[in-house]
Amino acid sequence: TSDNPLCQRAAVECMSNLAPEDSIVEKFVEPESMDVKIMVGFCTSEDQKTQIAASGALATLAEVPEVSAAIIGTKGGVDAFVEMAIVGEEPGLLHRAAVAMKQMVLTQMDLIVGPAPQSPDTTPEHCLPFLGALTVLSKNPVAPVKQAALTAMSRLRWSGRCETRGP
Repeated sequence: TSDNPLCQRAAVECMSNLAPEDSIVEKFVEPESMDVKIMVGFCTSEDQKTQIAASGALATLAEVPEVSAAIIGTKGGVDAFVEMAIVGEEPGLLHRAAVAMKQMVLTQMDLIVGPAPQSPDTTPEHCLPFLGALTVLSKNPVAPVKQAALTAMSRLRWSGRCETRGP
């Protein structure tokens, strides 16, 4: 709750380091968790190191299906990662965005692209920006960024949710 950006960064970095602990994961899987909302908010911080810490924590936690669902259900949750992917330049931030997005596809595909079979009225609003961001990340020269994005895209293709067009 400090107004000091360095104190905020330190707290977010500490939480990021503790993210794999069971007691921390439990805080993020609770329905309507404020922890998820707060961490999503820090993903859009003006301080890049705070963004990296917050997005890293969420990328780590996103492998838990309930946490992925909470991120997707939080206002601005998907948008924060889409924005990182499209306008971000820092490789560490791009990697965290790609991993978080990959985990959302692997654990909550229906919430990301809508239930199969798709129809225009069941496709979530964030679906097209999300897929566009994955496309941008899949062309990134940083190998771990590209690999995470390609893994997500491959899973989407394998599921039959996204058709590839052209050669």
